[in-house]
Amino acid sequence: MTNTNIGKLHERLWGHGVRTPTPRQNFELLYWVAKGALRPPSGHFVELGTFRGFSAMIITQAIRDGGSETHLTTVDKYALDPEGEKRTRANFQVCGYGGGRINLHVGDDLEYIRSLPDESIKFLFVDSWHDYRHVESTLQLAFLKMMPTGIICGDDYLPQEMGVVRAVEGFRQKHSKSLAGFNVYFSFWWTMKKHKEWA
Repeated sequence: MTNTNIGKLHERLWGHGVRTPTPRQNFELLYWVAKGALRPPSGHFVELGTFRGFSAMIITQAIRDGGSETHLTTVDKYALDPEGEKRTRANFQVCGYGGGRINLHVGDDLEYIRSLPDESIKFLFVDSWHDYRHVESTLQLAFLKMMPTGIICGDDYLPQEMGVVRAVEGFRQKHSKSLAGFNVYFSFWWTMKKHKEWA
């Protein structure tokens, strides 16, 4: 599963004094799941919860390695972090992910999702607020916006993050007939919205 580009990204981040809070294995999983979402048909690639841009860079690397011209939109309000946007944009430049391949949208994640057409998202990574109501609202809204065969995934499926776990489990049960499998590895989870023609 190891990808040398992820290792190089870690080296660049550490070389510039940027510390990543996410375990390496989660980055590896995110990379391969995002790369798998590049299969036709194409659609929006979206991340909710940018923080310092680590996962956005991993997703963008997967897009690059897949030979796609798809762009990622990553959304964060930075409500509790006034310097967050500046630091994140600096990280993108330092690590070679500037140049417009990542669209950093500063604003409310639910409002952004609402603005997209139904069934237009091919890949969605959910990692913003961890309280139950917010995650639950995000997932229920996201289901309408996901394309058939679209992948929705997230982090922090952990005992200490029961808001995330409860919301994800509720989403899984409510849409069980419309989801193709459900996977959890370490704290990373992912599932796919079934194509309408699938039995």
